[in-house]
Amino acid sequence: MIEFRDRFRMGLMFGTLAVPFVAVIVRLADLQLVQSAAAGARSIPLKTSSIPAQRGRILDRHGEELACDRPVYEVRAEIQAVPGLPGADPFARVDLEVLRAFKNRVVTDVLWALGKDSDRFQDPAARDAVRETLEKRVIRALERAVDSERAAIDFLIDRTLDDADAIAALRSLDRRSKSRVRDEAVTWRMFLHENVRFERVYAEPDHAAGVIGLVRDEPLVVDGQKVADRRPVSGLERLASLLPQQDGEHSRLVDALSRSMWIDRRREPQPGAEVRTTLDRSLQRRADVEVARAAEDVAAHYGSVPEWAGLVLVDVKTGGILAAASYTAAKDGSRDRNGAFAPTQRLFPPGSVVKPLHVAMVLERGLLDWNETIDCRPGYLAGSDFVRPVPARRTIRDSHQNGPLPVSQVLIQSSNIGAIRIGLRLGPDGLDEYLQRYGFGAPSGAELPGELVGTVPSQIASQSVNEQYVFAGPSVLFGYQIQATILQVARAYLTFLSGQPRDLRLVEPEAGDQGVTSERFLSSATLDTVKSALVGVLEDEHGTARRVGAWIKKLRVDGYVDLEIAGKTGTSQYSSSKATRWDGEVVNGDVRTASFVGFTPVREPRFLAVCVVQKVGASSFYGGTYAAPAASRLLFEALVRASKESTARLDRSGSTRVAGGAEPGGSAILSRR
Repeated sequence: MIEFRDRFRMGLMFGTLAVPFVAVIVRLADLQLVQSAAAGARSIPLKTSSIPAQRGRILDRHGEELACDRPVYEVRAEIQAVPGLPGADPFARVDLEVLRAFKNRVVTDVLWALGKDSDRFQDPAARDAVRETLEKRVIRALERAVDSERAAIDFLIDRTLDDADAIAALRSLDRRSKSRVRDEAVTWRMFLHENVRFERVYAEPDHAAGVIGLVRDEPLVVDGQKVADRRPVSGLERLASLLPQQDGEHSRLVDALSRSMWIDRRREPQPGAEVRTTLDRSLQRRADVEVARAAEDVAAHYGSVPEWAGLVLVDVKTGGILAAASYTAAKDGSRDRNGAFAPTQRLFPPGSVVKPLHVAMVLERGLLDWNETIDCRPGYLAGSDFVRPVPARRTIRDSHQNGPLPVSQVLIQSSNIGAIRIGLRLGPDGLDEYLQRYGFGAPSGAELPGELVGTVPSQIASQSVNEQYVFAGPSVLFGYQIQATILQVARAYLTFLSGQPRDLRLVEPEAGDQGVTSERFLSSATLDTVKSALVGVLEDEHGTARRVGAWIKKLRVDGYVDLEIAGKTGTSQYSSSKATRWDGEVVNGDVRTASFVGFTPVREPRFLAVCVVQKVGASSFYGGTYAAPAASRLLFEALVRASKESTARLDRSGSTRVAGGAEPGGSAILSRR
């Protein structure tokens, strides 16, 4: 029988031995249950990967995508425990038969997955090419594994995979997930590694290239800091709002005790803004086709292409640019789609298209009777009817001789003499106001990156009488001493048709905002009077765009009974010793610019189009021949599409062809499509 004293001694001994064990258990519990919770807050990343953010999308006015980012995956395969490889075992040998079967199995499985991309890999020839490439990559990977005494390989599957079905099929081969392969004989393990990046894709890569712009795969650096992986170089793509705001991040963490917790911490990327433009995708495509046709017409007549051309279509109600197309000639005579964007980056003297603008102001101020006759006979000295004696002799000429003309015929026949006699009635201050009202020498408001602002003469009112009435004044009245872009001319006519200063827009305005905030300086009565003369530019027998008028009359016979287009032609020229031709040669010769501004319907204009074509060394190069047809065809197309959208029909027969017979102008030159 064990005495009490002995039992006490044994209990004391076991108790003493148990104390360290209890202390260890308490410490472990504290570490596991208490400190591990705090460890999460003090955790440090074991591996962090970046999740790229997308650039913003560019949409047309209907919400259709014009430019967006497409995720593209670079997929690599890592295979462990490859059968037939000796690995680091010095006594094992390479089993070629096993490796051959392994290679065939891997290539077949991967090819099956890639075949889900019907666009790239369903064609037998394409599949054969992919199989051959995969086999070469797997064989090279096996050779590297043998040389390095490893039993694992890795190889590239594809660098530009973007098909969701193909990506899902590849992922099903990953042994970390539920594999489609349930072959018990397969002992090797495949792991896929995906690296995502974004490629910029365009709905109209050719037709909208100039206005939408381009993004290059090179870093964008601002103030010495890299802010994006891709650099926008032109067009709307240069809008800062499209830049990705912040990349995301994906991290795997360990706790403070260096124990892997395998917890993912994810911060979602912040993409760029979505930009809804005023562009109409279908009309943009048509404008691009028409500006190319204008260049073809020039080449058919002169044997060489023009240096450049541009065409713009505007919604008069909103000021929104529906289409903006550009043509630039390359040195080999082809079309250079990466050349300067004509609507914003080509300056030209607008010529006679400005005449209705200041005639309307003179009429509005009561300085002109619409029924009076203007003396347009040859030999007119600039300013002679305002300053006597004339301080300097400058003879103004018309392209053809005229006699006394009604005011309407001054515009219809585009008389320089008549336009100057009328316009100088504004006086020096009025001429400055004319340039300011119509926005010459100022941005168009479209806010398209890279837009030039043009030039105007210094303030006319501060010049000498000699400059006011003989040189600067008369010059601006028939479109010289002004350098403007196509968009600025379009904005000037948008202002004219609205009777108040307007700006263009390329980004969709907010609901209810029509962009009209200024007071009117032209009344509806004045506008109706001047517009009636601009109808005559196309339909009068003496009109400078009468060839297009003949086409319009033919369309009325074919069913478009209400069709009416008004407009004004312009032709300007200047001599230059450094004129650069389309082939890159610098020559001494004339630079001629043909232009046309048109709008429809006439009474309540809805669409406005401006077309400009420039040619070095051409003769008889007129706006009515080369610019007016393209602009008129685009206006007609816009009317047809608008009528379809509103379920009304302009053509009783249901035809939507642009021409019911001869092309605008009716000449052989203009009949080529």
